[in-house]
Amino acid sequence: MVLLLSLVLPATRASAAGAQGTVKDVNNAGVSGAFVMLFDNSANVVGYAITAADGSFTFLDYTPPNPPLSDAVVNAVDGFVMVQPNGTIGPLPDQLGIYQHQPRAYLKPPNTSVDILLPNVASFVIKGYKQDGSMMRWGDFVSTGPGSEGAQYMYLTNLDEEMQPAVIYPTYDGWARQSPQNGERQYGLPSLVVDSRNSGRYSISVMYWNVKNYGKLCLKADNAGAGFELPSQGGSLVVDLNAELARTAIADLQRRLSFYETYITDEDIPALISAVGAVPNVDDRLHDALQLRDRLELKAAQNSIDVVRKGTLRVTARDVNMVPVKDCTVTIDQTAHDFLFGANGGAPYDQQLPVWNKVKEAGFELAPVLPAWGFTEDPNPPYTYMGKPAIEATFGITRLREMGFKVKFTGSVWMQGSMSILPPRTQGMSWQDIRTKNLANQDCLLNDFSNDPIIWEAMNEPATTNTVGMPRTEMGPVPQYFRARHQGSERRDEHAREQPAGVRLRAQVPVVHAGPERGQRQPDFKRLQHHLFGLPEAGAHDSREPRLDRHHRPAVLPRLPRQRDVRVGGGTGVHAVMAGRHR
Repeated sequence: MVLLLSLVLPATRASAAGAQGTVKDVNNAGVSGAFVMLFDNSANVVGYAITAADGSFTFLDYTPPNPPLSDAVVNAVDGFVMVQPNGTIGPLPDQLGIYQHQPRAYLKPPNTSVDILLPNVASFVIKGYKQDGSMMRWGDFVSTGPGSEGAQYMYLTNLDEEMQPAVIYPTYDGWARQSPQNGERQYGLPSLVVDSRNSGRYSISVMYWNVKNYGKLCLKADNAGAGFELPSQGGSLVVDLNAELARTAIADLQRRLSFYETYITDEDIPALISAVGAVPNVDDRLHDALQLRDRLELKAAQNSIDVVRKGTLRVTARDVNMVPVKDCTVTIDQTAHDFLFGANGGAPYDQQLPVWNKVKEAGFELAPVLPAWGFTEDPNPPYTYMGKPAIEATFGITRLREMGFKVKFTGSVWMQGSMSILPPRTQGMSWQDIRTKNLANQDCLLNDFSNDPIIWEAMNEPATTNTVGMPRTEMGPVPQYFRARHQGSERRDEHAREQPAGVRLRAQVPVVHAGPERGQRQPDFKRLQHHLFGLPEAGAHDSREPRLDRHHRPAVLPRLPRQRDVRVGGGTGVHAVMAGRHR
């Protein structure tokens, strides 16, 4: 991921005299030797520059003989700016070029100056090894995702598994800088570049890590439960990812030991864990730890199900006069349960019907649908609610119920701009206005479908991008609204989860990160990532929005977004508008 930021208006121009822009750190000191590239909105390179000692720069034309670009040309560009600071080369043997400041991408609307502030950072440099034993370089990183679809997915959390802002970017070691590699992007080492003002303790997660006999799994490395502490500004910590994934898997077995020993009494579990920890090859060690975990979890679950899943039922037999009757034989047949398993097969029509039939045959009972605001409103003025027939025709809610599924509405008030979750007209709206209009859309949905879903879920995954810039403390009106619509609800936890009568509501609030990014609107960064790395959009699974195709690009130059819907509103000052997930 690269962070997207908006640039200051010309009236606040701070560039050095004669220069077209500046790159400075958060202490207002110039960042020298940073490589700056200017793109138009069709991802064509317009110009480039290297910053002077005071951080100032003037763009040169990308076409030889590379004359300086005029102010008029630069001001007219409607596109993007990429900034890659120079790394400080460390000692042997690796000679890692560690960033002192964070690499970033910036939106560049017309008639804006290119004055940029970069946070001071430290890095977690990832040394991972593929199953053939070769090191995972950046080129491997962006081609080892789910099947042939895209990149490995890596993200940073705290020890409470809350997403933390970071940029993943290639760090170049001595080998990558040598000929014939010549510092090309594909030869860098994936690194998590993190604002050094928060030392953490952090956990590193990978979503598509290839494990022998398993395939691609979502795993974490958290320093065996202790978390990784970020070095001071300009520092780095090299993480041996294979070894750390195995260490964490074994630590998780130790963490679950008391549960296992409570419900499994015929095995020496500490000895089993010790045997796994002694496996010499780290990839085999990870495999064996996961296999042991799976076996112990299933066995403990089978042995504990009477305790943790079954309740107590008292039955009193009475005659027609309501007198208790002694010595009756009572047979109870359970026909349903509250612990539901769900699967999403898309809209239950045409070619998807066989999918849903398979889902039903497999024993799944819950069908999630995503009637987000952007999917249930006419995108053209006057932006009217589509109405129940049109929504039924898209999502097949009644058909799913007729097939025997219980329906869950998921992500219905998701404050997410990508994938059309929020309608295009929210570009430029204040978060207050977005919240008000989103709840008005919910009102229409509730009028039409309040008796259909058994769970009305606001979000189904962590709100990591906060695309509307709404502070966590301002989420209150959302559960209050549902409380008013469903009398008898009660507050369940700090994430504002509600349980109205008849409908179980689960709502989560957006993460708003500390620092200069707080409360600022964010564009559609998933589309940006597609162009940066030639990847399909992460998470674009809705059947009505096809994935983007991969793009061919030069070896060094990233592609940047063509979409107009990543644009953000104006404002003064340079501010981050994207600080969440990252590849």
